[in-house]
Amino acid sequence: MSKASLATSQPTVRGQTVFDRIFNTIQQFAGTNKVVKLAEVREQCASKGFGPDLIEECIESYEELNVWQVNQARTTLTFV
Repeated sequence: MSKASLATSQPTVRGQTVFDRIFNTIQQFAGTNKVVKLAEVREQCASKGFGPDLIEECIESYEELNVWQVNQARTTLTFV
């Protein structure tokens, strides 16, 4: 059972989860900007090798944590 839980957990690199790495990519891309276009965020993350499903999961996860907000049309991401 313990091996099964390891197989389903997110892979880590130097103590970071995939979501941490995607978040860091988005944060670096945004720089000092509070608002960024989601299309550009997705493109930037994809260029780093992250799949579209992981990117969307990460965006939704951090939105639930109130780190950023995504507009209703899902075109912009605003850091809180």
